Amino acid sequence: MVMSFANPREAALEIGGFHSEVQASALNLDGFTVRDDYMAMIGEYIRKNLVLWPLLPKEPAEADLVREIIEGPEPSAGFFDKTTMNPPENATNSPIPNDLSDTGQQVKAVGGVINIGHYSRSLWQQQGRPFGTNVDQLTAKTDRLLSSTVKVLERGIVTGNATANSLQFNGFQQQMAAGQTYNANITTGDSVIKKIRGIVRLAISNENILQGVTHIICSPLGLQLIEDETDTKLDYTNLDEISPGLRVPGIITQGDTQGRPTPIITSPYIQDTDGGANPDIVDFWLVDMNQLVWKGVRPVGGPTSGRDSFNPQVFELTNTAAPYLVEKRVCIAYGTLYAKNRGHGIWRLRVSVPSGLSGNI
Repeated sequence: MVMSFANPREAALEIGGFHSEVQASALNLDGFTVRDDYMAMIGEYIRKNLVLWPLLPKEPAEADLVREIIEGPEPSAGFFDKTTMNPPENATNSPIPNDLSDTGQQVKAVGGVINIGHYSRSLWQQQGRPFGTNVDQLTAKTDRLLSSTVKVLERGIVTGNATANSLQFNGFQQQMAAGQTYNANITTGDSVIKKIRGIVRLAISNENILQGVTHIICSPLGLQLIEDETDTKLDYTNLDEISPGLRVPGIITQGDTQGRPTPIITSPYIQDTDGGANPDIVDFWLVDMNQLVWKGVRPVGGPTSGRDSFNPQVFELTNTAAPYLVEKRVCIAYGTLYAKNRGHGIWRLRVSVPSGLSGNI
């Protein structure tokens, strides 16, 4: 049997105290706040733990292997004689074939499983939860499972590597197009802000691929490097609201045609590299979020529409056969990050900083 916690009444009967801490929903009725129904409150964990995941557009995956067709070169065009229709360039005599070489990104499963022995759970409940009368141990474990799952998901958006682990999906660093990593060294006087602005300028200067840089993503140390520059050079940063109620600093670049600052998003899941006796490395990811998408598959039994339907979902599975009616509480999301246009919307700036800075103040 598979049971989703989006199924309200049955879930309330089956899962004991779980719903009271994770899935409680309420409404105001005649002046009283009353419990109304049970629904997936995964969004609370998303808001508390994640930054990049909520920003990604979500779309259904068309197939198990997500791929993209790239149009071939544009037909030649130019000025020509209006009477003879004779262009100075060679005319395009037949349609140029599209590029079908995309190897694609495969949909993967992200999540975790808690195995619950039916006998042990029955005895624990019969004893009146002796070591936690007011706390359902399964509730606490499920809470931690949800937290772990969304952290793995967020980390994979940047560092996922299907080559190192075939069960993972590929993140930024694996899908970025070749030749889009740049370097800077603050110990020799390089300006991080100047380098970032230079990358943005190159990004928006490609007339064949009209794109921009919508977000700068880095570790907390990366933001500190930018703040140190703005303090000493009397430059300025701004605040930009990237989602309702979430304001982050930003710097003026050419990445946004509306003149808004490009937001700088810090994430604890982007780790600085400890170089030992050599310089430490701080990575800045510059992305065009319009060219990134989460291609997902909605788990059967969960919500069937809307962006949240691709969030990790919680299910309870019961084995009705021997042995011991072992139950599984599963948190799962199906999908993969997909970088459109062969990863040309991702750039990286690698900044060398003094040795030991990543672990010090």
